Amino acid sequence: MDIWHKQVPLKVSLLVWCLFQNCLSIKYNLVSWGILLPIDNRCVGGCGLEEITTHLFLHCSHFGVIWSLIRQWIGVSLAHPFCLVAHFTQFGHLCDFSKNLRSYLYLIWFALVWVIWNEMNNRIFNNKVEPMQSLLDKIKLLSLVWLKEGNSTFALNHHNWWLYPFSCMGTTL
Repeated sequence: MDIWHKQVPLKVSLLVWCLFQNCLSIKYNLVSWGILLPIDNRCVGGCGLEEITTHLFLHCSHFGVIWSLIRQWIGVSLAHPFCLVAHFTQFGHLCDFSKNLRSYLYLIWFALVWVIWNEMNNRIFNNKVEPMQSLLDKIKLLSLVWLKEGNSTFALNHHNWWLYPFSCMGTTL
C-alpha cells in the first residue's frame, strides 16, 4: 500500500496518512480529545449518526453516495469494507491491472477522499452544501488535473475522461 503517490499533492497524501492513523480532526476525535462535548458528535453529512472516520468517508448515507457514483463512472462494482485501509487496497485492485492502471485507480481514490474532506469543511466553516453531482465533477476534474500534471503520455481528452476513464487509461473493462 503506497499512500505517497507521486502524482498526488503531498497535502493529500498527508490527509490520507492521518485518515489511516485515525488522527483527523473529525467530531469523534474532537470529543475524545475533550474539545467537543459528546452531544456534538453527529455527522456533518446530516445523517444523525456518530461521526467516526469510517462512517464519514465510507458509510454515511450522504457521503457514501459518492462511492456509488464513482463505481458507476468507472464501471466496476466492489464490496464495501468497513476498514479504510482495506477499502483503499481493494479499490486499487478492482481488476487484474498493471501497476500503472492501479496507480490511476488509487489517484481517483485520493481525489474522492480529498473532495469529501473539503466538502466536510465547507459545511462546517462556510455553511455551504454542494450537490452530489458537483462533488463527482470535482473528483473527475481533480483526478484529471493530477494525471495530466504527472504523466505526459496520458490521453488528455477531457470529454473522454468524463465518460470513459478506462479508455483514457489505455484499457477497457
